[in-house]
Amino acid sequence: MIQTNLSENEFHADAVLYKKGIESALLEQDDKDADENQRQRRICLAAFPQPPDLAEFDQLSLRICNRSAIRVLVEMILIGVSEITEKECCRLFSGGREALPPGQSRIIRFPDEGFGFYGRTRSWRTISRIELVCKKEKYNESKTPIDVVASQIHGERRRIPPGPRLTEAGLDTRIDPYGLRHLFSGTPYAPLDFFTPPYDEPEGGAGGILAGDIMGQKLPFPIPWRFSPDGAHEWTHFLHRHHFLKPVLHAFLRTGDPVYSEFIENILRDWIRQNPVPVGSNGGAGPSWETLSVAWRIREWLDISSSLWNAWGQNTRKLILRSLWEHCRHLMDHKGHPNNWILLESAALALAGMKLPVFMEADRWRDEGLSILVHEAWRQFMADGVHFECSPLYHALCLHALLDVKRSAEARNIRLPGEFDTVIEKAADYLGAIRRPDFTWPSLNDSGSASGNYAAVMNLAGQLEKRPDFIWLGTRGKKGAPPDSTMSVFDAAGIAVMRSGWHGNAHALVFRAGPPGMSHVHEDVLSLDISVSGVPCFVDPGITAYRPGAFSEWYRSAAAHNMILVDGAGPVRSELSHRQRITPADPNLFFCKTGAKPCVRGVCRYGRENGSGTTIMVGREAAPLAGGGWRITDSVNGDGHHAVTVCWQCYPGQVRYDAATASTRYENDAGKGCTLMLVSAPQKPVVCWNSGLYAPCIGWVSVHGRNVPADHLQFSFSVGLPFFVVWEIRPIP
Repeated sequence: MIQTNLSENEFHADAVLYKKGIESALLEQDDKDADENQRQRRICLAAFPQPPDLAEFDQLSLRICNRSAIRVLVEMILIGVSEITEKECCRLFSGGREALPPGQSRIIRFPDEGFGFYGRTRSWRTISRIELVCKKEKYNESKTPIDVVASQIHGERRRIPPGPRLTEAGLDTRIDPYGLRHLFSGTPYAPLDFFTPPYDEPEGGAGGILAGDIMGQKLPFPIPWRFSPDGAHEWTHFLHRHHFLKPVLHAFLRTGDPVYSEFIENILRDWIRQNPVPVGSNGGAGPSWETLSVAWRIREWLDISSSLWNAWGQNTRKLILRSLWEHCRHLMDHKGHPNNWILLESAALALAGMKLPVFMEADRWRDEGLSILVHEAWRQFMADGVHFECSPLYHALCLHALLDVKRSAEARNIRLPGEFDTVIEKAADYLGAIRRPDFTWPSLNDSGSASGNYAAVMNLAGQLEKRPDFIWLGTRGKKGAPPDSTMSVFDAAGIAVMRSGWHGNAHALVFRAGPPGMSHVHEDVLSLDISVSGVPCFVDPGITAYRPGAFSEWYRSAAAHNMILVDGAGPVRSELSHRQRITPADPNLFFCKTGAKPCVRGVCRYGRENGSGTTIMVGREAAPLAGGGWRITDSVNGDGHHAVTVCWQCYPGQVRYDAATASTRYENDAGKGCTLMLVSAPQKPVVCWNSGLYAPCIGWVSVHGRNVPADHLQFSFSVGLPFFVVWEIRPIP
């Protein structure tokens, strides 16, 4: 958060014990060989500390002057090397959200707690290289060059007080004391247990968590908040968001046993003490105060407080309020990435403003949050209701945030713009449409597990929008009524869904041929997610973690999806500009419904954006078969001789391939599945069949946070263009 004007009696700031320049830490441009386009997007300055031991410091600072005509975002990266192998062993990064307006010069500080990390060792003892990356906002595609000047880096050692920094005296100046009597006095509601982080829940439920079985790890108490089981910051971020307290809260609401409320109270008090809000920093990519983590923690704490307020003593209540004030001020001072982050952050701020009227700033929080939220809802959800990241997970998270705000506003008679409901209803229509027959969801782009579960969000949408079909989807068919349509087309996102019905043994196909999405881009245009006889058979493999590595590269690659490769590659979509990533599906990426039988068609130009080389157009058509299942026609048009490969990624199960008939049989553990038959091709394919390989990484599907081996087949043809091949996917008896 930004430095406050509160007195020392009201707010405890850090004290810098000493500061000194770092030898050989004068930043010089490190990307002089970059082309003009790269220099317009970002520049990188580098320094090499001598000696590399920075362990005496816990904060780095420098003065930077932005001589550009545009706002510049600044990121610091620390690269550590192993003292034994002298190879990179850790990478610490600040997240790149420190904003510097044009023409401004100021000191920017990078505290230790503001760094995300990849690597087992996070020590500052062997930092071989310091990088300062200055870049434009993602959506800024102007040709205005970046021009910055940075001073020598200084190291600082601080005396950091325990949290919260806001004192009780400071709280007394922030709140209406009479409002404390009625805060959270209404009937608590059971919080929506939707967001399931990518880790295994403890077998003992709430009891397991009380015993230290937290997020798939056995942790001591007090919790080591900087712990990471795998050397990546994603797990640690989830720990700081406090989703793991949900089962404990549910147990308290179910039983009223004080052991659960006392556990949550102790966890929150310990977290607050060990994680004071950073002052003069936006929290960076650090797990504790990254703006997205702050937003999630606000929502978790509001749910917890509404249920446990009367179970806590006065000291705990005031401690929570002091920290919540810091959380809200942090989001007022800083904004996250211009994607799902800022939408979720504004929703949390609006909810805090509505649910914490005791604060004198509550109306400002509410108004600021609602203003940004309404703007972002219209900016981020496309005309057909699909969130512009084209990821069902982030779509569901954003929809959940809108629903939470609507529910709270209605309870307080706060009017929201009429368009708010339009966005919610369209977004819920899309999320419901892509649901598989087994009540799981496909995992387009970075959507975690290959079998997502967004039923709770659909149920809440059904209750608030009074839609029986949403309720049916949200209750897994126990209440409400199933939707009517068996074909849904989302023109802007370029996504179509066909199904034989909504019953448990139905066949369903999700066809993706539109833009890649604002972020979380996978190279999967013209991909399919296919269920037969009610079970997922050929799927989008999802993704397990974002950290760099072979598994992440596999999950994001074209080959990991059910799609077509030309000369071993798919279309290069990650290189598109952000404007191109969200451009509605154009004539090259379209769907249609013809005659009595529906079908979907899409085409895509393969090759890089610069258009070099021969233009190759790849097409795909999917249509239902009379006896159930699907007919898939793939075509490649262009000139010359090429290697064409069609990839099929199976869901984990049993797979048999018969070379004589060129047929593949997939079965799950219950004996349900399908056969994939090559019914027309210009030549016999070369078939490569793999499962669970590490080098190269191939044949994996993400299931509940784990990399699970799953059969992957590639049918390759060496042909002159044009080329086409026909497949039939039929249910097994």
